[in-house]
Amino acid sequence: MYLVRQGQAFRDDETASSENQGNFLELVKMFAQYESVMNLHLDAVKKKKASQKRAQVSSLSNRTQSDIIKALGTYNRKEIRKKIKEAEIYSILLDETTDISHQETVSFVVRFLHEMEIKEGLIQVCNIDSTTGQDLEYVVISLLQENGLELDNMLSQCYDEAANMSGMYQGSSDQDPHTQ
Repeated sequence: MYLVRQGQAFRDDETASSENQGNFLELVKMFAQYESVMNLHLDAVKKKKASQKRAQVSSLSNRTQSDIIKALGTYNRKEIRKKIKEAEIYSILLDETTDISHQETVSFVVRFLHEMEIKEGLIQVCNIDSTTGQDLEYVVISLLQENGLELDNMLSQCYDEAANMSGMYQGSSDQDPHTQ
């Protein structure tokens, strides 16, 4: 939970020879210095690997880390949605970018007031096939529905200055009747 709250990556070069095996494994190793059960577990894993016998379940693999990340993400989104529903009124922020594989990706962030403090929460990052205003409108509506957010409670929309999103040329905010 610490890494999620701090917005830190879990992984890095996780090979045994690496000086930095990523935040998750480095935290586990640090805790093992102070916690005897964790230390015994890590020693047992090392011995199994060294003997090249069938490895025991270590709960340190990439797959386990992915499962932990998914579970924490689900929990985090649930908590953010709960706070948004308490606030009732919210604003959305969408930021589109292209990743290293040339896949268009949209970050969906919601801004809201919680306990007299402005909060922002990353709800979802999703791949998109098109960045036309109409397609982005569909993405926004879908994301709102998937996350149980009422369109009527949306106060404003913020985009990354792209004309196709902001409404200048049939953008998604131009398509939404609530923003007219």
